[in-house]
Amino acid sequence: MEPLIVNSAGASLAPNRFVFPNTKEKIELKITQLFLNLIQKGENSPFTEKMTIIENKEYDLDFSLKGESYQCLLELTEITPPGEMKGGFKDLTYSHNIGEHSDKIINLITKKSEKYVGIEKDIFLLMYISDDRSLPSLTTEKLVMTHLNNNEHKFKGIFVLFPILEKDGPIIYYYPNNEKSLTENEISSLKKNKVTNLRLK
Repeated sequence: MEPLIVNSAGASLAPNRFVFPNTKEKIELKITQLFLNLIQKGENSPFTEKMTIIENKEYDLDFSLKGESYQCLLELTEITPPGEMKGGFKDLTYSHNIGEHSDKIINLITKKSEKYVGIEKDIFLLMYISDDRSLPSLTTEKLVMTHLNNNEHKFKGIFVLFPILEKDGPIIYYYPNNEKSLTENEISSLKKNKVTNLRLK
């Protein structure tokens, strides 16, 4: 992730940009801490009390979130761009098909949902990105949200966090959402579009 400060002198990397730790476990804990710090300040937070993060061994889920009167489970997963991920992001382009990206995100959510179908506790899914090429476009988000509204899944809530700065980044509520329904023709048309995430150097 390369958030920039742009001024008359040009563009430079933001000095307080989010730094990803070296291991998956540490990344997910840091992402969860940022997520809770941000979402509990908002008016529409699903968590009405202060939640404590507990590393979870049960159910193979990442974390439990525990408050005084409410406890739930939190699963994390990373959104990646379309294309083969062998060797990481190095060979992936900054341009991709919207249909391929939305389908990849939907398949990711579906697999997670099917894995935890027998669990009775509330489960929240937190998705995040670690590379600018993974950034879902507004149209991609519309397609994913429409799918979530029209198809059953296991999750009480689904969020995407873009960890741009150490203490800040937007959170998008994928579910529940107020997205208007799309017709099959509209969905088919939108999936044909292409998006390019610009990279300034």
